[in-house]
Order: sequence, then structure tokens, then C-alpha cells
Amino acid sequence: MRRAFALLVGAAWWVSASAAERVHGEDHDFAAPGVRILWGVAKGRTEDDTRVVLRILSPDGVFSHAALEGHDPFSKARRTLIARRSIDQRLDLETPRAGFADLPSREVHLYRDGAEPVLVVYYLGAPDTTPEFASVEALRAYFDRAETLPRRR
Repeated sequence: MRRAFALLVGAAWWVSASAAERVHGEDHDFAAPGVRILWGVAKGRTEDDTRVVLRILSPDGVFSHAALEGHDPFSKARRTLIARRSIDQRLDLETPRAGFADLPSREVHLYRDGAEPVLVVYYLGAPDTTPEFASVEALRAYFDRAETLPRRR
């Protein structure tokens, strides 16, 4: 009986140790130890051409990889939008804004070296404060400037 209890406690510890920390991103400029996430919109000629871009920064290499998932909190539908990619200090993840109609919530999964994410930053939609730009080039220029500045509060 003691052995079964010890195995159960050990299994519970392993499950809780492997579960990623979940943090609500809330704003278009999110920061946590080892990571910064910037949001922006590059407007297209039509809504189908409009892109939402997340720039993920991990300049100290705390996080090695990131992935992006979309989900619908009502239907519970969930889909990988961008599979795990190397951050290499910075990574831009781009999706169509029209995709928010079907999968309005977003989760950025951040990895160190393992197979499971250690941090999940979730958003209940594109943040209201997300800036919009007339082109992808203007958005990337904004990201480049924002990277050098402290996070705005």
C-alpha cells in the first residue's frame, strides 16, 4: 500500500512538473523573464490580405523554440497555426487576421530544450492595443525600433 501511494505521489509530481506555466498576455507588448512578445497588424488591401504578426524575442536564449496555437473557447476547437520553430533570439510568427473569426484565442508555446513547452502565453484575441500599419515593412520597422526600447506599460 505504501509503495502504491509513493508511486501515485511520484506520478502526480511528474505531471505537475511537466505542466507548462500559463500566463495571460493581455497587451500587445508582453514581457516575462527571458521573453518579450510584440504584436502588430500589417493591413492589406482586403481583410484576407491583412496579417497579424507576433515578434518573439529571447535575446538571452532562455527560450529556444516557439509555436503558435489557435483555439475557440466555445467549441473547444484547437489547431496548431505555426509548428515549433527556432527563436534564435527573435522570431516572427505571421497569420491572417481573418483566421481570428474561427479561432479567436491564441497561445504562444515557449520551449527550452525539451519536447514540452515550459511557458504558455495565452491571449483571448488580438490585444485591443495592437498597432496597425499600412505594410509589412512598416510593421517590421516598428518591431525593430520597439526591440531597442524598454517595454511600455
